[in-house]
Amino acid sequence: MKTFLTGLWVLAVALGGAFAAATLGGGSKPAAAVAEKPVLQLEKTRVLNVPIIAGGAVRGFIVAQFNYTVDAGKAKSLPVSPEAFLLDEAFRAIYTDDRLDFLHLDKYDVNGLLVRLAAATNRRLGAELVHDVLVQDFTFISREENER
Repeated sequence: MKTFLTGLWVLAVALGGAFAAATLGGGSKPAAAVAEKPVLQLEKTRVLNVPIIAGGAVRGFIVAQFNYTVDAGKAKSLPVSPEAFLLDEAFRAIYTDDRLDFLHLDKYDVNGLLVRLAAATNRRLGAELVHDVLVQDFTFISREENER
């Protein structure tokens, strides 16, 4: 009987030690590392229409809409929404891009555009606020289609 009670006691101590090590020990992250990770929220821009001019005439419009993730804590402290800066940067980038072939949008470097938009928006805001820019819609509508 003594051997049985001793074995039960050793088992209880071992289980208690393992439980304490798992909950209190090295399994937890430092509080500073947890606090550094920003809380991101997804925002959607309004629809942007960029005229495409070729040969001195309006050929159509690029219709674009973006989603973007922002640091929720920093976004609340800004007096202006990052959407205004993001849309301005998108308009400028699309309107002035000579590599944009509106008849073959499938060959356009959309990933490069999205990275440039995030970097330019953050530069204008003076903080790393916009983390990712995502495409919601990116289409070309010719002037003829628009007049129907």
